[in-house]
Amino acid sequence: MERDIKQFKRWLMNEIEYASYYSLDKTDHERFTERVANILVENGQFDSFSDIFFEEGKVQIDGYKIEEDSSKLHLFTSFYKGNKDISYLSKEEIIKRLEPISDFIHGIEHKKVKDYESAGGAQDFISNLQLFLPKLKRINLHIFTDSKSKKFSWKGSSDSYELTLEVWDLEGLNALDHSSSLNIKISDLNYHEKIQCLDATSNYRKKKGNYKTYLAIFPGALLAELYEKYSTRLLEKNVRSFLSVRNAVNKGIRETLHDEPEKFLAFNNGISLTATKVKLQDNHIHELSDMQIVNGGQTVASLHRALYVDEIPLDNVYVMAKINSIDTDQVGEMVPLISKYSNTQSAVKNTDLTSNHIFHKTIEDISRSITMPNSHPSWFYERSTGEYEVMKERAKRSGPDKLESFESKFPKGLKIQKTDLAKVLLLTQGKPHISAKGPANSFTPFMNFIGEKGENWIPDENFYKDAISKWIIYRELTSLAKDVLQKEQFKVDTVIYTMAYFFNLYKHNLDLDFIWNNQTTSKAFNSQASEWLLKIHESIKYEAENYNVASIKEFCKKEDCWFFIKDHFLDLNEDFKSELKGRLPVPSKAQKAISTQSKEDTALINKAMSMDTEEILKIHNALLPIKESLDLPVIVDIIWTLAGYANNGWEKRPSVKQAIKLFEARELAGLDY
Repeated sequence: MERDIKQFKRWLMNEIEYASYYSLDKTDHERFTERVANILVENGQFDSFSDIFFEEGKVQIDGYKIEEDSSKLHLFTSFYKGNKDISYLSKEEIIKRLEPISDFIHGIEHKKVKDYESAGGAQDFISNLQLFLPKLKRINLHIFTDSKSKKFSWKGSSDSYELTLEVWDLEGLNALDHSSSLNIKISDLNYHEKIQCLDATSNYRKKKGNYKTYLAIFPGALLAELYEKYSTRLLEKNVRSFLSVRNAVNKGIRETLHDEPEKFLAFNNGISLTATKVKLQDNHIHELSDMQIVNGGQTVASLHRALYVDEIPLDNVYVMAKINSIDTDQVGEMVPLISKYSNTQSAVKNTDLTSNHIFHKTIEDISRSITMPNSHPSWFYERSTGEYEVMKERAKRSGPDKLESFESKFPKGLKIQKTDLAKVLLLTQGKPHISAKGPANSFTPFMNFIGEKGENWIPDENFYKDAISKWIIYRELTSLAKDVLQKEQFKVDTVIYTMAYFFNLYKHNLDLDFIWNNQTTSKAFNSQASEWLLKIHESIKYEAENYNVASIKEFCKKEDCWFFIKDHFLDLNEDFKSELKGRLPVPSKAQKAISTQSKEDTALINKAMSMDTEEILKIHNALLPIKESLDLPVIVDIIWTLAGYANNGWEKRPSVKQAIKLFEARELAGLDY
């Protein structure tokens, strides 16, 4: 296994180097943390990850995740050494990191946080901890390391919640990244009720082909225990792992569990599993190899919540299960199809599939076969994690000529991961605030966008050329930001918003054919982009200060940031204007106004937008009885209009005049405070 670990370490180092091209304002330590977090998200350990990179004294926390049911908190801290060789992380080093974190949490719990109140970007994290700590039943501390580490047990002390440790070292990460399935021995679990099982195919056909089907009845408590032990690793990797408990189906499940548990078997449609081997003893399940739940994940997650969070007993709860035993060499083909066509409580859409989705397969095929302009080397679309290194290793085994040919056609610098391309294409659709949350958190919204195109839509060469051209723009902006913004913070977010601004105004005017044919942007574009990077960077920084958020990066993840930026109308230089195709957009009155607004005017508008609908309607209603006597109909109408703006989430930004009238009206109504 040592050789495998070395290969994985080399791959991980390459990924961090790759990320350095685009994560301009982050350290290798932060890039390592994000890459490991992405591995965990991609393999179903978590559905999302929030980075904070908080360091105060001996306390170092690099990220966190609060489960949707608010019962469990995950804290992440990284040991990144960056050595090429395999190193070891000692138990003593880990304990030295854990104890200050444990003390930190204890301080939050008992409201002793004065030493951390200046923690900038960690303010949201601390606020969330204060809010959720009373509800938590468990806190899992996760160690990320690029070393090997021996396993040991550790539990922190707290009367309110359980504090546990999980170490993700090279061996654990390598095993997780190369296997998403489980071998489960029922006898090894803390459950003694036997699971009855029937071979549904034995009586009418001999096993020919590649599968057998079994029917079984699973105790609900056993499924809850499995979810507690394995979490979303139980669920097939390429299918969504959790539906919110607010989903109507899940509410129905919980109501049945609480009110009529004995009827759950009759009311629930059951779950569907796959396995490469089903071992029976006396018509009872003894072992399931490579087990995955391909449908019914919401049922299992709800059973887990009922038992472990809501403390609803599941003694009389049983679930019907269909188990398809599939030959190992057919798993990759059969499992996604079973996921797609199985009939469960909530239909699984094509958008729930990831690497095996026809979109990614088609983009991959085009990237391998398309003729590049001017003999330019090809882009390598990495549909599955590590695919580039696998193909490179395969070429290497075929001889030096094959390796040279592969590296010539697909240089390392032209690799595109599916999550990165998704992030860029999503921001060109007017979603930079989602792209700012990172590739892993952008991927599902992007797949939803692809799904909206319809089941029969597949990308063609023109789509691919446009997508690559957009990726080239993102790369060029990233490179420009290094020079223009230098040591400034949130460069990546500025790149995202600058590109979104380009496409919001000029998506029909940009010459993407020029970019594809030349595989770069023009000098005029780069000159214009350099100006706009600076202006948008300053605008975001200023607006974030007025918005009163914990950090600028957090503000960039909010849709309000995008509403603010897209309301600008920045000047075009003549060289770039001459390159744009077709009729150019004309600034609206609001865009003209915001482009010439003073900081005082902007602050006044922001103050107005901090008011909610109820506050504004209160002013409106207070003025109604006196509007005729004081000749106020115009002001009252303005206040009514602003109430509508507020009710729509301030999607439309008020003018300076409207903001002034709002505060004049509040004073007239005697509500000034």
